[in-house]
Amino acid sequence: MASLKASLALAVVASLATAGSASASVGQNRTDGPNYDRNPSVVQDGNATEVFFARSQQPCNRLAGCDADNSDYDLYVKKSTNGGRTYGPDQLVATNPDGPGPFRGRTIAATRDGGGKVHVFWASGANSIPGLFHVQETNSGWSAPALVPGALNVFNVEALTRGNDVFLYTEECCGANGVYAYRYSGGAAVARTLVSADKNLPKGIVEGRTVRLTYTDATAYPQVDVYVNESNDGLTFGSERLAVSEAGTSHWDPALAPRTFGYWGLFTAPDRQAGAGKQQIAASVSRDFTNWSQPFEITPGEENGIEYWDYWPEPFVQGGNFSLFYTSEHSTGTQPTGVGHIWSIGGPRGGGDRDWRRDWHDRDDD
Repeated sequence: MASLKASLALAVVASLATAGSASASVGQNRTDGPNYDRNPSVVQDGNATEVFFARSQQPCNRLAGCDADNSDYDLYVKKSTNGGRTYGPDQLVATNPDGPGPFRGRTIAATRDGGGKVHVFWASGANSIPGLFHVQETNSGWSAPALVPGALNVFNVEALTRGNDVFLYTEECCGANGVYAYRYSGGAAVARTLVSADKNLPKGIVEGRTVRLTYTDATAYPQVDVYVNESNDGLTFGSERLAVSEAGTSHWDPALAPRTFGYWGLFTAPDRQAGAGKQQIAASVSRDFTNWSQPFEITPGEENGIEYWDYWPEPFVQGGNFSLFYTSEHSTGTQPTGVGHIWSIGGPRGGGDRDWRRDWHDRDDD
């Protein structure tokens, strides 16, 4: 196994600290303040790197008793015009369109279409009511959130662009549960196709003409497994393959990193205590998109004996630089442990943590 790790360290810019490392990375916080920030989605829009995220409407510390999963969220963005070295101020994109209603608005999927317009698809993340909303970049800012016709019972959403096509991948509940594929056309979701029944949390990448997805199977909870799948047309998927499975462990929030020097990356957020303790970000790698290495944790999930959650990884590659964005409840210096914020590892300046690459290389032969 040492040769695989050594090869990965040389091959993937995203190679990070292994489980049990003396200095698992806490990265660099990109947002701050008393409100709970979560679930980043990143796009490159011309020379601007745009990090979209959900922000709770009220201050929220989960460890102090706030129900962060069932709070109401607004949509925000931060922008960098220097390749991710620094980011400008938090900008409100849209307020929660459901007011005090059941739509939580914590799941965001941003993509840039073939014509250069940025679209943000916005799901509750806590239920499927009232549906999927869409916000679009305009010449004067952002359009108001609008319901997407044709999208059914959407709990979570992913959005990908391939050429001139925008595809939506949804987790749907409350009926025919599963992961579904749509084409976004004329302001509506069309050509609904089942990807996999009884699955959750789709995330994906586009490489050439191939769409690659990952998603979870939580039917044996607290064990949650991760699968991968591929499509040549964005709608019709082949035979899924089990990628990550650990007895009694919930591997939530899978996300794929594109193939780099022969390796794909798969990031997850393992929870080994059924929500009662810490959650971390972990990474797996594959040469063939079928056989994956054992996941290794790359964030600590605790601080001074206080356990917290790291989750919702979002890999992003731009200009030869790899960044991993994620939600972390680590303290920021101005806020205590338990308030979620957007953090990143890697990027042009190593994400504020110079040791994570060296630490990984030092442990290649462990």
